[in-house]
Amino acid sequence: MKKKRLLFIIIFFFLGLCSYLFIYHNINIKESNERSKIYNWIEKKIDKKKGGYLKKIFFPWAIIKDQNLNIKILEKENTSLKRLSLEKYDRNKYLDKILTDLDINYKESYEKYLKKSLKYTSNNSQNIIKEIKNNFIIKEELTSKQTIKNKLIVSYETIKHESLIVEKKNNKNLIIFISGHEPTSPEEKKSIKLLTNELNNYDVLYLSIFNRGLNKKFRNEISFKGLNQNKDYDMNNNNILKLYDNHANNINPLGLFLSGNYYLIKNALQKKKYDQVTIAGLSGGSISALFYGVLFDEINNVLTFDGVLPLRSYFFSSKMTTYFYYNDNMFLDKYDFDTLYFIIVNSKKNLNMYYSDLYWDKNYEISKNLLDKFMFKN
Repeated sequence: MKKKRLLFIIIFFFLGLCSYLFIYHNINIKESNERSKIYNWIEKKIDKKKGGYLKKIFFPWAIIKDQNLNIKILEKENTSLKRLSLEKYDRNKYLDKILTDLDINYKESYEKYLKKSLKYTSNNSQNIIKEIKNNFIIKEELTSKQTIKNKLIVSYETIKHESLIVEKKNNKNLIIFISGHEPTSPEEKKSIKLLTNELNNYDVLYLSIFNRGLNKKFRNEISFKGLNQNKDYDMNNNNILKLYDNHANNINPLGLFLSGNYYLIKNALQKKKYDQVTIAGLSGGSISALFYGVLFDEINNVLTFDGVLPLRSYFFSSKMTTYFYYNDNMFLDKYDFDTLYFIIVNSKKNLNMYYSDLYWDKNYEISKNLLDKFMFKN
C-alpha cells in the first residue's frame, strides 16, 4: 500500500513537472504580453494578495515575465521622454533663427492677429454659434437614446457615447467632467475623486471623448461606412473618424466627435434647472469643453486642463499633433480655437485654462501671455 502511494506521488510530481515545463516553453514562444489560459483563469478567480502567493508557487515564470515586461515599458517610456525633450529643444533652437531670417516678430504678428480675431468674433458670434450647430452637431432625429439607471447612452452611425451622473435632489449646481485620451473614465481619476469629495451642492456628470474612457467598451461596435473599406487602421486611434465616408446626412468627422456628448449634456440640463453649471475638459476633453461652453447658454464656467491653444501656437510648437481636430476639420478651415475663447468671454462667462510645466515652451508662454491680455478682463 505504501509503495502504491509513493508511486502515485512520484507519478503526480512527474506529471506536474512535465506540465510546468510544457507551459513554460509554450509561454516563451509567444509574445511577451501573452499569458496561459490557466494563469488568466486563476488571476480572475482570486484576489491580488492571494494571487501573488500562488503565482510565486505555481507560476514563477509569470512573475519573471511581468517584471521583464515592466522593465521594457519603463525603458520605452524613458526613451520617449528623452526623444520628446530633444525634439522640443532642437525645434525651439532653430525657430528663432528662422523667424529672424524672415524678418518676422512672432509676438507682434500674433498680437495683431488676436486683435483681428477678437473684433471679428465680437461682431459675428451669433452667426458662428449657429454655424457650429448646423455643421458640427448631428440632427437629433438621427440619434437614439438608451437609459440604464444613472447612465444614458446616445448612439448614431454605430458610435456610442455614455454619461454617468451622480445627483441629489436638492443640489443646485452641476459640474461636468470630460476626460481626454487616457483609457480610464473620469470618475476613476484620483484627482477628480478628491475634488468631488470636497464639492457641496453639486451634481456631477461624467463624460469621455469618442473611443475613450466611458466609451471605450463600445469600440468593437464601431463599423460606420468608410471604416470597413480601409484595412490599415487601428481602432485605438481617434483618427479613424477621418475615414467616415457617409455624407448623405451632412455629417463630418468633427460632428461625430462632438454630437454624442452634446446630447448627453442637453439631456442633463433639460431634466433639471441649475443655478451654476461648470464644465471641465481634461487634456483632449478640453476641445469638447470649449465647443459646449459656446453652444450651451446654461454653462457659466469653462475650465480646461492641459488643453489646446490656437493653431498659430501649435504650428510653431514641438507638440504639434496629428489628431484630426487640430489640422483636419471644417471648423479650423475657417476659424481657430481662439474664436471659441472670445465667444465664451464675450458672453460674460468665466474661462480658465491651466497648463502643467510639460506644456510650456517659449511660444506657449508668448501665446498664453497674449491670451491673458485679451481675454481675462471680466
